Amino acid sequence: MGLPTHVMEPYSKPGYTFCVRVKSFNKKLNTSYMMNAIEWLSFLPFAGKVNLSEPMHEFHLLEDYGERQDKPPDHPKQIFFCKLLSIGQRHLISTYSLRTRQFIGNTSMDPLLSLVMANMAQVSPGKLVYDPFAGSGSILIACAHYGGYVLGSDIDWT
Repeated sequence: MGLPTHVMEPYSKPGYTFCVRVKSFNKKLNTSYMMNAIEWLSFLPFAGKVNLSEPMHEFHLLEDYGERQDKPPDHPKQIFFCKLLSIGQRHLISTYSLRTRQFIGNTSMDPLLSLVMANMAQVSPGKLVYDPFAGSGSILIACAHYGGYVLGSDIDWT
């Protein structure tokens, strides 16, 4: 495969757990095909134990069968082998939904946008976040989720 040694070296140590998942685009794969595809990767120097439920390292073999779903080719056009770096946090949108809030104003910010802003601000545990136009606190709620100390103020004309 021509893979440089230093690329796989961190995953060649005993004590690590890993798993390999096979996914395809525009073609349904059966279980026996997926098992054979994983066996094809046996040349990789994994030294850890397989853990399918909570692996320390998750690898994916992705097969692209082109754009035609009605008649995919027998063999994939492209194959990618990659490490999963991160998964999304879309469940947080429903956790902080405006419908479940105790207080909501007419300018309350959408939870998705609030979480994106907190992420872009790189809020992390222990950081101080001040919002001078806090309103109903949507941005502060998202920042608090990421562990920031939050402080807000606003103008009340009434």
